[in-house]
Amino acid sequence: MPKQNKPPKYCKMGKYALVYHQGRKIYLGLYGTPESKAAYARLVAELQKNPTAIPLPNGEREFIGIEHEQQYFEIAHQRLIQARQRFSLF
Repeated sequence: MPKQNKPPKYCKMGKYALVYHQGRKIYLGLYGTPESKAAYARLVAELQKNPTAIPLPNGEREFIGIEHEQQYFEIAHQRLIQARQRFSLF
């Protein structure tokens, strides 16, 4: 018998609603609000169309975007330079 794809479970983490899909967290908004429930309905509909897709609610970007990643690497690089200066490394 073929395996049926079940929709991801609507979960609560703190005050936020999220689902786990393919090992990733997809945030939907504040738990129990009409907006998060609508985002969940859109997510389930999208997964029924394409089960391997990892859609984001309302067409939003991931929780940590590229610009945050770039800022992180810039700060990490600055701290590395400061540490090398303090300890006379390299």
